[in-house]
Amino acid sequence: IYKYMNFITKLGAFHNDILISINDSNDEFIAFITQHLQTKEITQIKKGEVMNLKPYIDARTWESNEGFVIMRMVNDIKTPYDIGMLAHECLHIVDYILDSCNTPYTEDTKEVYTHHLQFIITKILTEINK
Repeated sequence: IYKYMNFITKLGAFHNDILISINDSNDEFIAFITQHLQTKEITQIKKGEVMNLKPYIDARTWESNEGFVIMRMVNDIKTPYDIGMLAHECLHIVDYILDSCNTPYTEDTKEVYTHHLQFIITKILTEINK
C-alpha cells in the first residue's frame, strides 16, 4: 500500500514549526511546501539548490528563511534503517531549533538536546501511528 503523509508539528515554546514529509513523490512534496513557503524558496527547492529531490537521497532536513524546519524522508518508516534515519534527521531538527535560540551543544546543554530529540521523535512517531 502506497501511503504518504505531510503534517506540521508545533513545538510549543519554540517559534519553529516542523514541516514533515514522509514517503511522498516530488510533486506531493512541492504541493505541501507550497502552502507554507514563499515562491523564491520553492523555486530553489525545485532546482535542487536547497533540498535535493533526487531519488537516491533518503532523507533531508533544512531550515527555511521563514523559520520552518522541513524534514523529508523519501520512504515510509518501516525498518530499523528507516528509524535510524528518522533519528538522524531529528537531530538536525534539534540542532536548527536550538541554534536559532543561541543554544550550542555543550556539556551544559546536552540534556536539553537529548530531551528535545526524544520529544520530536515521539511526536513524529505518534503522528505516523494515528
